[in-house]
Amino acid sequence: MGENELMLVLGSTSEIAWATVQRLAQDKRLHWRFFLTGRNLAAVKQQAQQLAAATKQEVFFGYFDAMDDLTQHERLWRCVVPTLVVDAAHQQADDRQSPACTPACTPVVYSVLPDGMVQAAAAPSVSDRAGPLGAVFCAVGYLGQREQVQDLAADAEHERVWRCNYSGLLPLLNRAAMYFEQRGYGRLLVISSVAGERGRCSNFFYGAAKAAMTAYLSGLRVRLLHSHREWLRQQARTQSQRSLRNRYQMQVLTILPGYVRTKMVSGRKLPPLITATPEQVAADIVRAMGRGQDVLYTIWVWRYIMLVTRHIPECVFKRLHMF
Repeated sequence: MGENELMLVLGSTSEIAWATVQRLAQDKRLHWRFFLTGRNLAAVKQQAQQLAAATKQEVFFGYFDAMDDLTQHERLWRCVVPTLVVDAAHQQADDRQSPACTPACTPVVYSVLPDGMVQAAAAPSVSDRAGPLGAVFCAVGYLGQREQVQDLAADAEHERVWRCNYSGLLPLLNRAAMYFEQRGYGRLLVISSVAGERGRCSNFFYGAAKAAMTAYLSGLRVRLLHSHREWLRQQARTQSQRSLRNRYQMQVLTILPGYVRTKMVSGRKLPPLITATPEQVAADIVRAMGRGQDVLYTIWVWRYIMLVTRHIPECVFKRLHMF
């Protein structure tokens, strides 16, 4: 997998996402094509230009905001996979829940050619020109304004934290899961957080959203594994299951970073020995992809930190101010 396949990146302006994309693009053994998305379209365009120049390939980019309505997310998805067969009842439910989208919020997909020329993507879908969708990498996240998020009456801020870290991401993740389920293989790579492992006094709204995402990915992993096994059984009539399994993987990777030096936590004092750089996290993600890993704690020490943290009795944990 990865050979002439498309990777949709949600939140490409995340330092972790960008470092990961660059590392994947530099690996000559892989042949990923990229569709970068984010809220800051100017920054995403700049990334696409850099990537196109480095890879000598066409790179696609477009606008994505987790706070947008379902209609907007559906339109973006149709640019990537226009022929997805969606259950009629599911589609009707989406139509009922989605308010009308104004022309101003209609997504426009662009592409950058290796020579730096930017043009509107005229093809009916990105995958027509870049190959089939092989992976979705979701790096969208929002920590919240520190003063507001600790105010129990700040409903709007709490809603933004919830949607940017969980509910606003589900429409595209669900559609990707349905596509991979029908196809029989694919990768979902999603950045959650160790903050979801146990509630923190400092920002339990963020932790709750990340906990929901981690639980969602855990259940989705089980579902997609069964569909992948059924696909392997059907394909095994012509090829061995071992060769198929090595080439075509179904992976749902839950990425659980600890402290990372990013813009999201700029100005905060972080413990240096357990704080990673985006490049370190990116290296771990690429390694986990190669191994077909399910859950990644990064950097590695966080697996053991959270193992201890999860087992602290509640009567003791509630008295601690370490988080």
